[in-house]
Amino acid sequence: MLQRLFGGGRPEDDPRSLYPGSPAFSGGLPYDPSSLPGLAARWWRWACSVPGDRHPCRDATGRHAGVNQPEDVFFLAGTFGGEASRACAVPGGVPLFFPVLNVFAEDGGKGVPHFRRVRVAARLNGVDLPVTPVTNDVPYRLVGVPGNPMTPGADGRGVRIVGSGHWCRIDPLAPGGYVLEFAGDTAGFSVAVTYDLTALPPGGA
Repeated sequence: MLQRLFGGGRPEDDPRSLYPGSPAFSGGLPYDPSSLPGLAARWWRWACSVPGDRHPCRDATGRHAGVNQPEDVFFLAGTFGGEASRACAVPGGVPLFFPVLNVFAEDGGKGVPHFRRVRVAARLNGVDLPVTPVTNDVPYRLVGVPGNPMTPGADGRGVRIVGSGHWCRIDPLAPGGYVLEFAGDTAGFSVAVTYDLTALPPGGA
């Protein structure tokens, strides 16, 4: 796929309640929740709200894609390295948002982590999509639920983080089937993901 794209809380609680606010996962953020930095911060909060057995970056099929999703955006996920092929339905009337490559670090005054020499690409039904660098340089609070693989040793405890990444936002899709492909690599680390998406009508099931 890389060659083709580049051309050569507690489990019983709703984790969204950790950040009271509307829309979901937005409480206390120093960003507009619908801006790219706001969506990136909310994506991290979403990804850290899911325990390891259902984590979206470990999902081999897409069966857990709907876990803890907010109502105003639908988040998709990459992997912890390597390839994945997934299938899922996505709601109509809301945008999709996902990282191709992303990284965060606990705020300790050392600045925002960044990738060097990256290659990133995304396509929807064979059409190139814009992948945008986004930086979260104003620290914000992140809480990982017990068992979340992104926050080992900090289960249930909040940390303040900063981060950066290369992200893609897709406007709400018309009902139908789509193939989304995205991939990235940097310094020997690579991600390549295919989603077979079924976009539902707004309010549909």
